[in-house]
Amino acid sequence: MTQGSAQSSGASTPPAREPRTNWGMRIIIGIVLVVFAAIAFWLLSAFLPIWWANTIAQQVGGNLGGGVLLGLIYGFAFTFVPLLVLWQIRHRRVSWAWKGVLTVLAVLLSSPNLLTLGIMVGNSEAAHNAQRIIGTSATWFPQWTMTGAIIAGVLFFIFMIWSLMWSKRGRDMRKLKEQKHAAERDRDELRASVATREESARTTALPETQTRPDTARNSGLPSASDSAPQRDIEL
Repeated sequence: MTQGSAQSSGASTPPAREPRTNWGMRIIIGIVLVVFAAIAFWLLSAFLPIWWANTIAQQVGGNLGGGVLLGLIYGFAFTFVPLLVLWQIRHRRVSWAWKGVLTVLAVLLSSPNLLTLGIMVGNSEAAHNAQRIIGTSATWFPQWTMTGAIIAGVLFFIFMIWSLMWSKRGRDMRKLKEQKHAAERDRDELRASVATREESARTTALPETQTRPDTARNSGLPSASDSAPQRDIEL
């Protein structure tokens, strides 16, 4: 009775239902995130160009040589370093999560050059105001920033080719070492097999030499040790 009641109770209980996905809440959260992203982009596009132009103008101080030097430094450093960070993504040991982190880090490191580029190619009112600030207080800064970025790109391309050639050379050297070790192992195995064959040949030859005097005594023939005293007696 107890087993039947347990089976009937187990059969009567309905299976557990999987929780339903609340798509309505997800859609609302997505819309809110998009709205916040649009507002943040609008505020940043109105604030960042003027802020960056004033920052560069204070650093240059109206000096033409300072604009050239600062533009070269900014253009080179904030192009070469982000490219080096992105270059680490090619490794297979790097997980996808770390690849995303490295990508975000590279974008953040290149943000000074991206801000300068946004000012020079922008059509908004903030971009035009920033262009006037840079044109009067940081002359030649954008042009030499582009020059430094081009130099950094060329040098990084050379470094990339050299790195690929060096890694290929390392792989070839490892293959040669593996082939050398394999050849040495084969040679040692061949020597060991030859030594075992020679040893087995010696062990099979020893019983034959030991059984020859015994067969001579059993057959009644004089052996070399028996004939030697007879020769002495005859002499």
